Amino acid sequence: VSGDPTDQGSATAFSETIRATDAAGNTTDKIFSITVGPYTGVSAGDGTDGALTVTGLVQPNTYFAITDATKASSSTTFTLNTVSGLAVEDKVLIWQVQDATTTANAGKMIYTNITAINSLVVTVADGITWAMVSNDNNNTTAHTAQMVRIPQYTTVSVSSGGVMAPSRWNGLTGGILVFEATSTVTVNSGGYIVGDGMGFR
Repeated sequence: VSGDPTDQGSATAFSETIRATDAAGNTTDKIFSITVGPYTGVSAGDGTDGALTVTGLVQPNTYFAITDATKASSSTTFTLNTVSGLAVEDKVLIWQVQDATTTANAGKMIYTNITAINSLVVTVADGITWAMVSNDNNNTTAHTAQMVRIPQYTTVSVSSGGVMAPSRWNGLTGGILVFEATSTVTVNSGGYIVGDGMGFR
């Protein structure tokens, strides 16, 4: 392997030699090479929330409990406990946090955009890919799902002493940190992006 994959200005080449032997014992080597890069960075989102500089504790996400008891696969409408802080065209994460009945569904999620808000009912562009259960945070039969607004930054800079973190999981919402940036995300020495002990456990 040549090149430095940690250097965004460097291409990385992967080479492999394949040897063929015929009936007479003669060998022929062929070298295959794949070059990846140079890496030029990854951008995401549309930057509508502008630049973010983190100097203290910043918890950038807003969380919304899904209060529907069940939603079929492919559903695009969800009833929330509140819509304060949401707007049409917002990008959101829909996350099945707990599913005590079908445990394989716990953790399933989709990224999508809001297309309509009618009272407490939010419509999104893309349907979920599993049968959702929610609105039950009993310790033994827990079924919880939430919608999370994804902030859209241009740049993010976490200064020394700055901490970017999710809101702590409270049994209904929280516990996940998610954002997008169209340009650089910089965590300076002494700054942190953390989530230790703040998610569903």
